[in-house]
Amino acid sequence: MNMKITNKKYFVPALIALCTITTTLIFNKLINKSEREPTYTFKKAPTLIFDSNNTSSKIQFYYNDIAVNSNVYVANIIIWNNGKLEIKREDIRNNLKFIEDENIKILEYEIVNQSHDGLGDFKLKREQNDLILDWKNFDPGFSLEVKIIYSAKDNKEILMDGYVKGNEMIKSNARKESSPLYILVIICLLVALIFTIFRMIKSKANLLNENKDLDLKSRSANFILNAYLFLAAILLIGFSYVLYNVF
Repeated sequence: MNMKITNKKYFVPALIALCTITTTLIFNKLINKSEREPTYTFKKAPTLIFDSNNTSSKIQFYYNDIAVNSNVYVANIIIWNNGKLEIKREDIRNNLKFIEDENIKILEYEIVNQSHDGLGDFKLKREQNDLILDWKNFDPGFSLEVKIIYSAKDNKEILMDGYVKGNEMIKSNARKESSPLYILVIICLLVALIFTIFRMIKSKANLLNENKDLDLKSRSANFILNAYLFLAAILLIGFSYVLYNVF
């Protein structure tokens, strides 16, 4: 009798909560995922390679035989299509480009890596003061890495701009990938959560069925229950966090 009551009182609500959170996260991610989503992020913080403020006057940095009086940085930038559809040339409303202004001047640039064996055929081209990204194919998940050397008066990151059908160029703090390791972590957390819930039910049922003082049994059962609920909450939070970062 106690087992049935415990099942109804604790297991069903916990299972419903888990299913609700999981479904909500997945649905929210799928709904909010844009059809075309050009995204970029810095592989690491730009590296200062010439400090104009703390360098001897005898040391100069030259570009095309002209002395550069600003700081010089090198940055590695990852660009990818984080959407669900291919970005075609006809989808472009405003070119995807690196931004130059009075504070930032691009000195050198190159594409150092492309995903999918270079099927995207990405290229960088100069048009007046713009450094524009061009491609043959930009399917979902296609990516490239660009190395740029630029001068800047202040400690500024070089930025990208542009607009394609339905979305603008997005800067991301970090690239999220659904790797097999993430999937394995999700499965392990889910199994651990389910096991914890069953152990919680079994432990309280066993304590209530033992031949002990009723008050002692009740207090012991509540202690065990609270401990398992705390562990289940931690597992649920971890499961939800990992799931959110995968989809």
